[in-house]
Amino acid sequence: MPRLKGQLKVDRLEIRERELSEIVKDALSGRIYQIYGPNDLIPKRDACLVSMLWIFGKRIIENLDLQKEDLWVQDNMINVRFHVRKKRGARIKDESGKTIGYHPPRPADTVRMKRKTLEHPLSHFIVDYISELKEGPNPFLFPSPRMKYNAVERKYQYTHLSTVRGWQILKSLKEDVWPHWFRESSAVMHIVKGGAHVEDLMFWFDWTNPAIAMKYIQKAGGSIVDKMAKTLF
Repeated sequence: MPRLKGQLKVDRLEIRERELSEIVKDALSGRIYQIYGPNDLIPKRDACLVSMLWIFGKRIIENLDLQKEDLWVQDNMINVRFHVRKKRGARIKDESGKTIGYHPPRPADTVRMKRKTLEHPLSHFIVDYISELKEGPNPFLFPSPRMKYNAVERKYQYTHLSTVRGWQILKSLKEDVWPHWFRESSAVMHIVKGGAHVEDLMFWFDWTNPAIAMKYIQKAGGSIVDKMAKTLF
């Protein structure tokens, strides 16, 4: 859980949405790969990764860990089977804010299904990438060009892009992007523009502690207060 700094006001959220558009365009331009030579799929891969991070608000490792079979299009919906990687339960804090324990951990293999309509303005970047992703021995949606050595089985195995490489890609597209930039923005957007409540946020972002959802609601509180001020009761 990141430290939330101040309030993410509506005008700032709109700036982030514009920045997101610039990030996707920059990814598709392939600017950061010009020194390596042309590769039409890599820019589409990066645009897909950015779109997935924004749309579903999942951790970057949970996106990189996806296999090709975990994502499919059906009934005008993008369906994604995410594996929740943060197993430790949410922190339990005392009145002073000191951590005194943790809630029960998640099961070893926690799977969460997420769906998003193809009408979302970023959906086509995901569809474009998976439609051109060729079948091959590497099962991952975001495959690494290198194989990983398994010391136990004493052999090399196919793997996905590392978390470090994922953040290098994002940093090359926008220098001031930080961990959870997309996740935080997505959460506040669901509150400000979608009117999401605690239960909605807990389900969508797979939070086990309602206090986390409340922190994001407080972060977007300015817009909620404005809405309440206009009610007739």
